[in-house]
Amino acid sequence: MQLLSLSLLTMFCCIALWWSNHVCATQVKVKRRGDDQKFIAEVLAIGIECDIALLTVKDETFWEGVKPLSFGPLPRLQVLC
Repeated sequence: MQLLSLSLLTMFCCIALWWSNHVCATQVKVKRRGDDQKFIAEVLAIGIECDIALLTVKDETFWEGVKPLSFGPLPRLQVLC
């Protein structure tokens, strides 16, 4: 699978405490809706200005039965001269 197909997109504010303490080995844990089991997630990227974070979970059982979301092509950007 591609890297992004095994990623979670969330709001940065959900991991802001981790980001402010990341030197202290604080963990980010995630769980699937309707399930109490927590999984350790790794932060791949953050965007503070746009309040976004990209995470992944290495435990393959987290991804069982998950259907990936696909995005369409990016819109053309206007070039300013």
